[in-house]
This record gives sequence, C-alpha cells and structure tokens, in this order.
Amino acid sequence: MLKSGTPEELVEFNPDIQEFDLTLLPGAATLELWRGMVPEGTYTKVFAYVTRVRGTLRSSGDVIDMKLPSNKLQLTHTFEITTENLTNFTFDITVVKAGQAENAKYILKPQAGESGTTQTPAPKTKGKP
Repeated sequence: MLKSGTPEELVEFNPDIQEFDLTLLPGAATLELWRGMVPEGTYTKVFAYVTRVRGTLRSSGDVIDMKLPSNKLQLTHTFEITTENLTNFTFDITVVKAGQAENAKYILKPQAGESGTTQTPAPKTKGKP
C-alpha cells in the first residue's frame, strides 16, 4: 500500500494465503488473504503483486496459464487507516476470454468500481470461504 506524505511510504505485507480457487468466490463471496496491523494514515494506492495465475477450463478440465496485466492488481483509491476502525479492502476481479477456441487467452480484469474499502465482505457460509 502506498501511504501518502512527504515522501510517500510503501507499506508491504505478505498474504497468509498463497493460492485459492476463484470459483468458490462468485458474486459477493470473499476470501481473507491477510489480517494485521497497518500504520495509521492516509493511503492512496493498493497493490497486490501476483506471480502466477492458473485456471482450469470447465469444458475440458485443462489447466492453463492466465494473464494478469502487469502481474499485479492495483487500485488508486484514497482511504484512511485509524486505530478506531477496522478497515477491509476488497479487490473484485473478473475472468475475461479473449480470442476463439484453441487460441483463446484468459485475462484477469480488476473491477475498480467494485473494489475498495467501501465494499463490505459477504458473510462466510458454512463450508465455503
């Protein structure tokens, strides 16, 4: 996360979960990747760097590599972290198919309008994330 100020400060953390199944997260379902303390202040950007994205095609069961532009989820969104409030941050993404049949590529596309601190994670249901 990029903390505003002079100079700007990069606050980094490593998520607790390194791999997860997006098919378990349809609609408003969410998965907590990390929980911890973040220094108080105003933040202007959030980045999630991703080293690899793989998917399984429903039609064939084939496992394929997928593309995430710039290998990161990034959102420019100003928000405050205070000790008085719990802050949740949600990245919403969609899988987009580009091309036809065997030449098709699959791309993760961030949904900026559905991402940010204003989104409330859906309650977890029994047996699902």
